[in-house]
Amino acid sequence: MSLKSIVGTVVVLVAVCCGGCSADEPTPSEKCDRLVELSCTKVRACYEENGFGAAGSQSDCVEGFKQQLPCGKAVSVDKSYDDCLQDLEALSCARAYPVKGGGLKYPSNCQPVIYFPG
Repeated sequence: MSLKSIVGTVVVLVAVCCGGCSADEPTPSEKCDRLVELSCTKVRACYEENGFGAAGSQSDCVEGFKQQLPCGKAVSVDKSYDDCLQDLEALSCARAYPVKGGGLKYPSNCQPVIYFPG
């Protein structure tokens, strides 16, 4: 599995946003981390389910994503964030990762979902 193909599919628009977080809610950086973790879980499961061979490790996948997606710099998340995670988890592998090396196909409510300073 090519980390470049996985990482290249993360679609987020860079925007200037200011937003606060309550103490009970995860920070935008933590929410970004969660999206990365879930994305890697989905890619790895689909890679194997679709018969593309053995998937790389979760930690290698996460590391690859984070080289392209600086979660520590996230400033806010879109209101569709929770729906994005739910829909990504529910998305079939035939739709989420249909072609080896083609990258993860996110639900439409995931684009854009994480905002960074611009």
